[in-house]
Amino acid sequence: MNRAVQNIKAEHHEWRTELIKSGTPACELQEKLSQYNRSWRVIPGAGKSELVTIGSRIIGDVLLTEMDMSEVHGIRDGDLLDQDSDAYFNLCHVTHGTVEFRGLNHHGVQSPETIYVWISSEPAEFFATNRVKFLNIMLPVAQIERRLRKFKKKNVLLPSKTGPGKLFCSHLMGLASVAQENSHIDEQCVSEATLQLVANLLRCSVEIGVTTGPRERLLKELRDYISNNIHRADLSPRLVASEFGISIRYIHKLFQESDESMMRFVKEERLETARSDLLDPYFKNLSITEIAYKYAFSDSGNFSRLFKEKFGISPREYRQQG
Repeated sequence: MNRAVQNIKAEHHEWRTELIKSGTPACELQEKLSQYNRSWRVIPGAGKSELVTIGSRIIGDVLLTEMDMSEVHGIRDGDLLDQDSDAYFNLCHVTHGTVEFRGLNHHGVQSPETIYVWISSEPAEFFATNRVKFLNIMLPVAQIERRLRKFKKKNVLLPSKTGPGKLFCSHLMGLASVAQENSHIDEQCVSEATLQLVANLLRCSVEIGVTTGPRERLLKELRDYISNNIHRADLSPRLVASEFGISIRYIHKLFQESDESMMRFVKEERLETARSDLLDPYFKNLSITEIAYKYAFSDSGNFSRLFKEKFGISPREYRQQG
């Protein structure tokens, strides 16, 4: 689980809702908001006139938050900004009311007609003088970069009424319903579907400017094949080249254009998938060694070493914390 998501003080697998009473001081409101949706500075006077309802749930690598409040004035700047290694991606959809936002070199008004995309490493400021309801999801920037070549990290306002926008907003509302009504869901499956949908939204958005030429599409197909066959011990450039009818040299060239190698991508996918299994209740009876062998690691010691190098914690400690 990405540290940006880990730091949220919400329950891991249950929807958590809290009512914040009218007249709550800004400092207390600030603390409550930060427990659900990362650290914020709340300007005094915001949120005092009416009740605030806030809820959230972590689903795999995705944090879903739903808010209903008024007189919002929240700021993320200075020490609150995340470094690139910890940065997360936030997509917010207002379902009722409007919110004015300001960023480094942009400003605008968010409404039900739009989806606001912002990066936690850039300053952001939000205002609302009317009652506003919104849904937003938080996910690691690294997960998007893995799916989109030449992804331009920037804050942007996207339309919600286009095909990709409608699909995303529909998924977001469905996700909120499932998250609130079901205690036990396939977190890995739901998280992956959400990540793919977000990547598709960005890929289809001219505002983002992601390139999708033949080479990019082929590289995506190669990555998808690897992800679907990540458990195979014989997964190699030779196997993939044979399956796609292309040369090993061309495979290496495609991955090098994305500043990585195919086998490094394989290793990263194996570690990410194994990490998901460690917290999945369905695999709770599998030992760490069995999970390591499941994804073709040579032994549990090698798996533990690589896992700790990537996530800064051993597989055993990670499972215990989950």
